[in-house]
Amino acid sequence: MNPMDEPATPTDLTGDAPWQYRVVTDEQIGPWCATLRTALGNLCAATEPLPWPTQWRVFGPLRPGTAAHDAVPPEQVLSTLPDQLLLDGHRLARHDLTVDAAHRLDFADAIERPCKHLAAFAFSAFTLSESATVRLHLGCDYWMTWWLNGRPLFDNTATGNGAALMARATPVDVRLEAGGHVLAAKIIGGSGGWAMAGEMRRLRLPAAASETIAFRIGYRRSFHVNRAGQFDWIMLSGEDAVLGQLNARPAELPIAGLRYARRYASADALHDGVNTLDRELDSVQSRAAAEGTALQYFAASGTAKRLAPSGTVTGLTQAHAAIRAGPVITDIGTHHAHLSVRTNVPVPVTLRIAGRMLISNVACFHSWHVTELSPGAAYRYTLSVGTSLAERCGELRTLPEDGELKLIVCADAGPLPKTWERNAARIRDERPAVFVFVGDLVGSGRSDAAWDDDFFSPAHDLLANVPCLSVPGNHDEDSPLYALLLRPPGTTRHWSRRIGAAQLIGLDGADDWSPGSDAHRWLNESLTACDAPFVFVFNHYGAWTSGPHLRTGPDGEPVEAACRAARHFILPVLRQHGVTAVFSGHDHIYERSHPPGGPVCVVTGGAGAYLYDPEKNPGQNPYSVVRRACHHHCVLRVSATRCTLDVRDLEGHSIDQASWPMRGGD
Repeated sequence: MNPMDEPATPTDLTGDAPWQYRVVTDEQIGPWCATLRTALGNLCAATEPLPWPTQWRVFGPLRPGTAAHDAVPPEQVLSTLPDQLLLDGHRLARHDLTVDAAHRLDFADAIERPCKHLAAFAFSAFTLSESATVRLHLGCDYWMTWWLNGRPLFDNTATGNGAALMARATPVDVRLEAGGHVLAAKIIGGSGGWAMAGEMRRLRLPAAASETIAFRIGYRRSFHVNRAGQFDWIMLSGEDAVLGQLNARPAELPIAGLRYARRYASADALHDGVNTLDRELDSVQSRAAAEGTALQYFAASGTAKRLAPSGTVTGLTQAHAAIRAGPVITDIGTHHAHLSVRTNVPVPVTLRIAGRMLISNVACFHSWHVTELSPGAAYRYTLSVGTSLAERCGELRTLPEDGELKLIVCADAGPLPKTWERNAARIRDERPAVFVFVGDLVGSGRSDAAWDDDFFSPAHDLLANVPCLSVPGNHDEDSPLYALLLRPPGTTRHWSRRIGAAQLIGLDGADDWSPGSDAHRWLNESLTACDAPFVFVFNHYGAWTSGPHLRTGPDGEPVEAACRAARHFILPVLRQHGVTAVFSGHDHIYERSHPPGGPVCVVTGGAGAYLYDPEKNPGQNPYSVVRRACHHHCVLRVSATRCTLDVRDLEGHSIDQASWPMRGGD
């Protein structure tokens, strides 16, 4: 093919092609229709809309730690539309607010931000012209309690909303008489926002046929392609393209067990003329979609889920082959380095370093173990992809044979990529010999896109220039992508590396650590053989912390199994061998603790995640010395006889400092 015929950008093949819908039962296959409601007929949810109140009287903010924050007005107040609100002797500021087009009230914008744990009461009235059974769909960010006519209606303060504001609501059915009614709500803000939303529907009787008839919903979009042979690959974006069929060819997921927002495939499924992308839901999904036709703004509520098809097909040529994750330097020594990358499509990648040209096989995952390097030297390298012009570069530095080394430690990057990006830039500017990430690199490890969007992309410059050692956390969800791109080479679940005067030992804290287990035996043997002046262990799960993950049960022991194992199975081994310190994440705080007999326990869960309040659990950690709720990273400077710790926030300010002599020293 003539290169001049290649499009400069990927070609959207589906364009504005409309979706069509049909219903399939055991008895018949329905016709294709332009709307889901038409296709469903009497299978649609048996409800009709009622106006949601638009004008609300909001009183607040109520600040955490005050008596008013936990107070509740009496029933006679909750059943009226008050002009003012007194709680614990304090008159609250009144805000008259109007919902937006999606029935949302954003308290953070209208009242105050940051808004974590701030509370407000909201009141509004509505009128029914006749008696009815009403379904209220209630949503919030992030905790809510509702009353109707002064009586308790719904409370999720124990669990929170569990999803973004408009992603999921809770349905509540109530029988109401004709006339006026008052809704009241207490909304408590979370780390991400402070808001509420709602919808109201009248339930029609008798129930819809969807409750008794088994059926499946199918939907499709057809599009026309000219010169299909010009494309080497296609990119399928959106859930329905990822999981659906293209021209009756079933989806083949690249890695089983991952959720994909987009996937890449060979273009041989395309042909000239009309192509069809289609998907059919199973009976459970179809019933949820039928109920979801009653939702106007929420994506889901209870078992109902609004069907919003998403699926595009994009044509790609050789020119569009690119690196989508990496490069990552996953190991470093005085004479070697190990690099990994991931490409969007299977192509060879060429690494140029130290006057050598190393070409990988045709694949999506690529790695190189580069040897015969000089100690303490800087090596500029480039990576070029297939026959495209895509190229990435970086500079790695091998370890020196002696002298002081700088190490940086952090944990818990997701789900705030902008915060992680700022922290990563700070770490990059420090230019440590190695940085260690102590788990929860992403918020959802089984999401393919999360690794690109929340970890690799925000930290691309750091990962390309500073070697990264890591251990997995619970949110990494035992993802195959971790093993393919980040696990140190030649290791399985645990690793040990000598970096200057320090021995670094990484643990998968979710393994079986009971005495006599393979992991327990490996750790004991590794520490027995270690003669380094300093030993640092990395385990995502902390043994001592003031954060919520170390909450205790009736027996006074940690509820979470991995934290219990860290305290009772791992910590005694570290103490026995004189380990200098153990670093963990999991709780999104900074904390340094000194349990009797050691080792020092450092919680460094502030790389980019939502922060926790370390003061909410007083007395939980009797060995706490310093604790802060802030994003940060830990800087270690290690010489042959001494190690210092300097913990820095995103502004570069020091929030804690400590030092340790070499093992066996004074």
